[in-house]
Amino acid sequence: MAMPPASQVSASLRMRRLYPELNRLRNGFDPTSGSTMSGALVVGAATGMVAPPLREVSLRSPSLHSGATIPVSLFNSAILISDSLPTLYIKLPCGRCLIIIGTEGIVLRQDYRAGERMFVDHAGPTVDVVQREIGEARQASIFVAVLGASSYTFAEAVWHRDLPSWIGSHTRAAEFFQGVATITVPDNWKTAVKHACYYEPDLNPTYRDWAEHYGTVIIPARVRKPRDKAKVEAGVLLVERWILAALRKRTFFSLAELNEAIRELLVKLNQRRFRKLDTTRAKLFEEVDRPALKPLPEAPFEFAEYKKATVHPDYHVEIDHHYYSVPYKHTGARVEVRFSEKTVEVLLRGTRIAMHARSYVAGKHTTLEEHRPEKHQDLQWTWERIAAKGEEVGPHTVDLLKRIMNSRKHPELGYRSCLGVLRMGKRYSNERLE
Repeated sequence: MAMPPASQVSASLRMRRLYPELNRLRNGFDPTSGSTMSGALVVGAATGMVAPPLREVSLRSPSLHSGATIPVSLFNSAILISDSLPTLYIKLPCGRCLIIIGTEGIVLRQDYRAGERMFVDHAGPTVDVVQREIGEARQASIFVAVLGASSYTFAEAVWHRDLPSWIGSHTRAAEFFQGVATITVPDNWKTAVKHACYYEPDLNPTYRDWAEHYGTVIIPARVRKPRDKAKVEAGVLLVERWILAALRKRTFFSLAELNEAIRELLVKLNQRRFRKLDTTRAKLFEEVDRPALKPLPEAPFEFAEYKKATVHPDYHVEIDHHYYSVPYKHTGARVEVRFSEKTVEVLLRGTRIAMHARSYVAGKHTTLEEHRPEKHQDLQWTWERIAAKGEEVGPHTVDLLKRIMNSRKHPELGYRSCLGVLRMGKRYSNERLE
């Protein structure tokens, strides 16, 4: 059986790219699923060029146990493809030949609209910062953000890759760009995505809050698909080559000093001309991306973290060793607590059931009286509460309560007497009591 001419079979069979396609042939497909090969398949005559008619090939049969003998009945059509792709020739029992064209290595050219996407990631290399007090070096991580249309680049050094640093870097990137892109594309870091999923990724709630505040949408890149964020991958590479490489022989003694050096080199990087375009990132940014970016919000973003908690039997939840009250009817419930620098919110199935000012006093309780059962409220009386109850009745009742309190040796003795007076209003009506 004659082999096809060299023009049909690539001279250098880059088998590594073909392995995935061959494995799929050997493993077979479910005939009921209508699955189709991702690679291009060509059925041709044994003596020459690919035989007409030429149409797309679909695979409809399972149990392809051998890559050497494949019945031609498995294919219902064929397609002509470029000879420049990696190619493999396989003999068929029917006297025809099968040419498999691998598709790995083929890339999609992606064009981005102005102001549409901001890609974010961390660079792999770190930078040493010497701590003067102890003389030891501490490693700083490099955060990188790149706009899709202009490739305008932002970079800064941070101590950690934790959630506060992640959110802070996003905020400073938006301020650097003087606007917000419609879509933000991160990798599947835990600070960004709690559970990766192609269809419904579970975003970190703090990251989601940041996106809502800035009016952007978070669309993470697919798992193990680096080309989804090729812009920032290229941006990271440029930062490593033109910024980190230039700083490798310098010694820094603070994060602020390092970031000052990065900002100086960042200006030069964004003003460098593209190899194949007669313009720069900075110029392209001013002409294309900047006019299309959304404006920054007027109010700054309030960073808040989330924590799952169970309401204790004393109807409180604990945050950083301080306890905050919840309406007693929710005792034992599993709730979500959102806490910022100034406030603490308790959420039950997305609905806020309690809110407090943040306290940093360990071991203490912040309690609202309306959260207590009525029996517990009776044990927590103060003069202010008693006076407020008296004002609901009238001024003469308040005057009587004051005289009772002044006549007692201890306030708690007065509380009980005052409560007795107020109970008379429930029994005989407030009008008669007044």
